[in-house]
Amino acid sequence: MAPRHQSVMKDTQNVPIASLKPLYDHFEHNHMLILHEVEPFLQLHPDFQPMIQGLTSLVSGHLIQSGRSLGFTEVVNPASESFSSATFLLSSLTSVLAIMLRNRDMIHRVETYSYRDQLTGVGNRRALLSFIRTIPDGTSLAFFFGDINGLKVENDTKGHEAGDLLIKKAATVLVAAAGPERVFRMGGDEFLLVVENITKQEADAMLKELRATYARQHVSVAIGCTVQVSPLRSIDTILSEADALMYENKRQMHAHHKES
Repeated sequence: MAPRHQSVMKDTQNVPIASLKPLYDHFEHNHMLILHEVEPFLQLHPDFQPMIQGLTSLVSGHLIQSGRSLGFTEVVNPASESFSSATFLLSSLTSVLAIMLRNRDMIHRVETYSYRDQLTGVGNRRALLSFIRTIPDGTSLAFFFGDINGLKVENDTKGHEAGDLLIKKAATVLVAAAGPERVFRMGGDEFLLVVENITKQEADAMLKELRATYARQHVSVAIGCTVQVSPLRSIDTILSEADALMYENKRQMHAHHKES
């Protein structure tokens, strides 16, 4: 025979929110609902579906976080002699649960921020290392390493807001090419794009298109690309290889600029 708590759990899962509207309507005016007898409440609100068999009385508390409803807690059929204490304990428990949920969400946000570049929203180096660990062996990976040309001049002549805008524009092109989860800001003016399951020929074509896109948007970014197969060697070795190819492209861009 299955334990009683398993049966109750099954009955209270996937409950339509519309069936609980009377409960939430009450919570708009009072964070606690105390029903010594459930039947009058059911007669007043025939659409209310408590979902629990044999319900005769209950105490329910509203879970709120920064004005946002998270759900509710409930004590079902408390003994009449312990009704007052059940109400007090549930009120305290509801407050504690709200604080725990708030702390959980704060920890999640801090964890998310620790993997994100705050200016552009793309990943940072920590996110890159985490991403690389998820790549199955035998996967072909293209590493596109980009460096913004003239960021210091932009900051010095137009101010750091203009420099930040230039950084965002550079990131946007890479995000549009493969999504934010594959773009990583490696330094002030350096970005890395990692694309899986790609051949050398496809990577070369993508590199050409990225350079053309930057040119159309009048954003000067030098890019180098190297294709590797997992499991990867030292990520620093790979980045050094991509960095050397990027600097070769940077020299070509400077030479073209002088000629023109």
